[in-house]
Amino acid sequence: MKNIVLLLCSLSISSAYCQNQKTDSALESLNHIKDSKVLSKKLKSLGAGSETDLQLLLQFYSTSRKSSDSIAEIALKRFPKGKIAQEILFHKVYEENDVEMQENLFKQLINEYPETDVEHLAQIMVVNFSRQRYSAKVPASLAYIQGNARPWALDEVLKVIFSSDLELAENLVRAEMSKPDNSKEVQLLLLKWQSQLLAKKGNFVEAYAALKDYYNQTTYKTPELNAHYYYLMSKTGGYREAFYELEKAVLQGEADEEIIQELTHAYAKLYPDKDPAVYLSDLGKKYENKYLQEMVNEPAPNFVVTDSSGKEVSLLDFKGKTIVLDFWATWCGPCKRGLPSMQMAVDKYKDDPDVKFLFIHTWEKMQDPTADARKYLSGNKFNLPLYMDLKAPGSKVNRAALAFKIRGIPAKYVIDSKGNIRFKLLSGFSGSDEAAVSELSTMIELARRHI
Repeated sequence: MKNIVLLLCSLSISSAYCQNQKTDSALESLNHIKDSKVLSKKLKSLGAGSETDLQLLLQFYSTSRKSSDSIAEIALKRFPKGKIAQEILFHKVYEENDVEMQENLFKQLINEYPETDVEHLAQIMVVNFSRQRYSAKVPASLAYIQGNARPWALDEVLKVIFSSDLELAENLVRAEMSKPDNSKEVQLLLLKWQSQLLAKKGNFVEAYAALKDYYNQTTYKTPELNAHYYYLMSKTGGYREAFYELEKAVLQGEADEEIIQELTHAYAKLYPDKDPAVYLSDLGKKYENKYLQEMVNEPAPNFVVTDSSGKEVSLLDFKGKTIVLDFWATWCGPCKRGLPSMQMAVDKYKDDPDVKFLFIHTWEKMQDPTADARKYLSGNKFNLPLYMDLKAPGSKVNRAALAFKIRGIPAKYVIDSKGNIRFKLLSGFSGSDEAAVSELSTMIELARRHI
């Protein structure tokens, strides 16, 4: 069993419980007992007491895995339907990567503890179902998500299924738009996705009308939104007004192939006597220039990690290659949010033998981190080269993370063929997945050319 106190403190359901650890007067009283015999007697008494007493013991033994696990087992036997059992089951749902098993555990939780706030779990599940194409399960999970969380959940689901299950996306948008009690935020969100669906079918006039309605009402105009808005404006004939905004989208890395093609088309319309190829080449140089200013040239440490089969590899094994390191963990939300864009980058370079990606799982919290990482990647349909930066035996040190002096994850590095770090990304990508791929691709190409 995992350290129960760490387990409980990782959950939103237990936030108040964990926050009160330092200020709990009973815990302070325990910590101030200096006489070992008196303390031993008190601890024994608590162990035979109420569930509240056992919760106090869990707090007291928070740094002792063996003791806390023992107390947790006692609590499960004596109070099988108690608060501790509830939170352990909550965590099992939270942690489970197999969607069918997760759904079964979720049903068990709401049946045994109907008062539990399960909205956070439902948010996780609905995204998991979408990613793994369990489309029939999506609506039922969405039903548990209301209030301010619902627009976020809908948006996350539609992001995933838009490219993988267009029919489900259409049905979901249609069903949600028919609901009379939608909040303004949900109504606006559905306008955006209705526009995306219409554009996908080539109905640019109606797509632009829907997005214009959304654009004029929303206060949060991201670079990604601006790129799509002006793309549709240009597709409906507004070349002049859209042109410089599309150019800005390219320079911000928000332009996919369709936007670049539309920018080329708009340029040809506006400047029929000029060569679009020359213009695009100059624009590409401007985009690269800002990354040239961010380049570094530092020798990379000769880190050691293990591949998914347990074989040790080091920097020297990738001599002559441009490599991308992505330090991540299954418990790290920003790390996991960045994996779809990293999968797109891996797919882009899959036929290039001179570019290698290493997804290095570090700072593990699980008993079997390798199995956990494999399960997460396979369960979410990621085909990413997995490497493990496991704690050195008998210590709490993750050697590769220590070698790079990492202070937080995700952390990404682009290393050139001579073994020098050329780019550091010490936080997650901002913007769309397309922007992330564009940014990383530019760094890779610059690292290849400037050696």
